[in-house]
Amino acid sequence: MNAPPGPMRAGQPRTNRTLLGLLTAPRAPLGYGQPIPPEDRILVTDISKWNGNNDFAQMLEAGAMGTMMRASLCWLNNPQCATDDKFAQNSQAASALQYPFGCYHFLSDTLPGATQATYFLNVTNGTRGQLPACVDVELQYVSAAKVRAFVETAAETLGYYLSIYTSGYFWGKVSGTTDKTWLSAHCPLWVAHWNTLNPLLPTGWNEYAMHQWSADGNGRAAEFGSTGGDPDIDLNYCRRSWFEQFAPLPADWRQSITAWARTMGYQGPDPV
Repeated sequence: MNAPPGPMRAGQPRTNRTLLGLLTAPRAPLGYGQPIPPEDRILVTDISKWNGNNDFAQMLEAGAMGTMMRASLCWLNNPQCATDDKFAQNSQAASALQYPFGCYHFLSDTLPGATQATYFLNVTNGTRGQLPACVDVELQYVSAAKVRAFVETAAETLGYYLSIYTSGYFWGKVSGTTDKTWLSAHCPLWVAHWNTLNPLLPTGWNEYAMHQWSADGNGRAAEFGSTGGDPDIDLNYCRRSWFEQFAPLPADWRQSITAWARTMGYQGPDPV
């Protein structure tokens, strides 16, 4: 799969129109991100082996226009990388339906960042999907130098800097001020902060590309076509303007969801 074009960078200059919107929009508390306006809001899931089997036609019918799937991970107590048990199944099924997806790697501190990036690139070679790749940083005391090594190694092949998935809490545990500053300046943010539309932004970022707003306890896995695993599913909002850099949507995309899903075998009710 060809590498997608470079995503928006944190700190990228905004247009005058965007600045006007920020000045006139309701302000979020200091340190918190602005909600994505409903008209610009795209729903995206994220999945791994813990979600069991995934019906992407059902996922689309439920309103998710894409998914991020775990491709690989590095073990916490064993210096070894592994492929997510469901990655081949998930990526092949999504590719067959031309369902937009991206891939991510769960980073740990037990191997060098470059080594983990090389493993991730090998696993995803030929099946990376349309959405840009991401590195998952949600461990205490991971060094920013290791995250940066992962990002820079991956960029040599992909041609863009990966997004970083993290939260204010976990990013606060990452050590290395200089490398953290570099990462927040170059990598789009996928921020985790549940049950709010005003996510707390980790230090260094003043905007975000995607927001994980619901996860544990939502009981919505079956609704989104994920069965045989966790009853919950991770739900994210991203900006349509960001999403369409990689997976353009038709003008009538909301109305076309049902018709498209029915061609894939979906037999459920029409959306309200």
